Amino acid sequence: MIGMDDRLLLIPGPTMVSSRVLRSMSRQVDSHLHLEFNSLLKSVLDDLRRLSGASEVFVIAGSGTLAQEIGIANIIEPGDKVLCFTNGFFGGRFPEIVRRHGGKPRVFEVPLGLAIKPDDVRKALREDKFKAVTVTHIETSTAVKSPVREI
Repeated sequence: MIGMDDRLLLIPGPTMVSSRVLRSMSRQVDSHLHLEFNSLLKSVLDDLRRLSGASEVFVIAGSGTLAQEIGIANIIEPGDKVLCFTNGFFGGRFPEIVRRHGGKPRVFEVPLGLAIKPDDVRKALREDKFKAVTVTHIETSTAVKSPVREI
C-alpha cells in the first residue's frame, strides 16, 4: 500500500503534505510582527537571492494567476508578440493577460490531456520572432506536466 507521504498529486488542491509540514502546521501561527517571522523571512529572502543570483528580491503572497500577471506585466510591452502554448484552463489565461498588457499573443492550442512538445515550440519559433513564450509547467486543470526543461 502507498503511504500518504509517497503520493504526488498534480492538482490545485487538496494536496498531500509531508509529516514534517503537518507538524509545523500544528503550531500556533506567529504574527508578521513577531521576531521569529522576521528571521524566517530574512532566511527565505537570502535563499531567493542565492538561487536567483539577484541582489534584491521580494515575496508577494498571491495565486498562480497573480504570478502569471506579474511575469507578463514585467516583460511585455504594447505590440510585443508572445507565443502562448495552452493545454488547459490555467495556461489558457496567458493570452488574455498578454492582451491586457497590450501584447499580441499567438496561441498554440494543445489538446486537453496532452503535454506541450518541445518540437512544437521549436517549429513555432522558426515561423516568427517573439518577445516571450508561455508554457504552463503543471497544468493543474488536467494534471498534465509539460517538459519545461527540454523546452
